[in-house]
Amino acid sequence: MSMTSATVEFEVESFEQVAGGAGLALLRVCGRWRSEAAVELGPAVLVVGDGRRSRRLEAVRDSDGGSPAADPEGCAWSAAFSVPERLLARGPVEFALAAGEVTVKLPAPSVEPGGDSAPSPAEVAAERDELAFHLREALQARAELQRQLEAEREAREELTERLDEAVEAGIELERRLASEREAREAAQAHAAELEERLAEGTGEAQEPAVAEPAAPSRARPWLGPEARRRRAVALNQARLTPRASRRGSAPGSRPDPTGPMPPDWQVALVLMGVGFLVVVLILSEAIFKVF
Repeated sequence: MSMTSATVEFEVESFEQVAGGAGLALLRVCGRWRSEAAVELGPAVLVVGDGRRSRRLEAVRDSDGGSPAADPEGCAWSAAFSVPERLLARGPVEFALAAGEVTVKLPAPSVEPGGDSAPSPAEVAAERDELAFHLREALQARAELQRQLEAEREAREELTERLDEAVEAGIELERRLASEREAREAAQAHAAELEERLAEGTGEAQEPAVAEPAAPSRARPWLGPEARRRRAVALNQARLTPRASRRGSAPGSRPDPTGPMPPDWQVALVLMGVGFLVVVLILSEAIFKVF
């Protein structure tokens, strides 16, 4: 079977689909490139389309799918392509080979059931290429996510700065309001003081103050320390002086209150005598009552 494009045609010898594992299918194509004259074609890729969009897949590296060439006798060429199975399961799929400016259509591949045998090097290479493709997509997605996170971080920092500025502005406003409130209270207090002074001045002008009479001073006589001492000495002298001495004194004479006081032993004897007389009187009265 041959498919032509301009003066170049590709004679398909085999086109088969083999399960590659890990959600991949391996498409292997073999054939010959023919043309009226020898020509070098560009690298060949497999074009897979579902009618809405198409995807271009490169040949796995371990296959023979290099840049094909065409001549009148036909140049043998084969290649293997790794295709996701989900892409083949979407519905009717069209296949084509594109080499340089030449594009030829391919028939539907024949499906061969996968066995338990070990995968071929081409299948392993196809799976590796598919994994590398997914890895590149994941890395690109991660880089995009990092850019988004960086943009969000910058936006969050800017928002935080604005919030800090708003808080500082609020604090400054509260400080100004407090200062104005204090100034207003001081002005009100000053006005009240002026009104009170004005009211006091008006009352003094209408009702003159009447001076209260001074309380009369009361002079109380009192004895000085020296006079009190002399009086006490005189009383003691009068009590302790014997009657005989007082009788022998000149009539009308008074003992000197400033004279010397008797010794302590004389005072003790006088007190003992007085006490003895008191005891005798008490005993006499008791005996009289008994008899």
